[in-house]
Amino acid sequence: MEPIIWNHQEKKFQMGFFSLENESERRYVGIWYAMDPKTVVWVANRDNPLSDSSGVLTIGEDGELKVLDDKDQKPYFGTATGARRNWLIKCRC
Repeated sequence: MEPIIWNHQEKKFQMGFFSLENESERRYVGIWYAMDPKTVVWVANRDNPLSDSSGVLTIGEDGELKVLDDKDQKPYFGTATGARRNWLIKCRC
C-alpha cells in the first residue's frame, strides 16, 4: 500500500493507491480495511489499472471522482464516464 489519501474517522477504512503483490506494475485506487490492508473492499479502476506511479485521484467541481494519468490527464476511472452508473460514496469525516 502507498501513502493513505483518506482515513475513516473511526479508523475502520483507508483509501489510496495500491498494487497487487503479483502485479506491482499495475496501480489501483481503492478502499480497504485499516486493520487488514490486504482486504480491499472497493476498487475504482479495477478494469483499467494505471501502468505507472503517475496517477492522481481528483474530485471535480461537479463532484465527479476521477482517477487520471498525471502526465496526459487520460482518465482511468470516472463516476460519469463510460456506461451510465449511479455511484454513491459517503464519508463521515
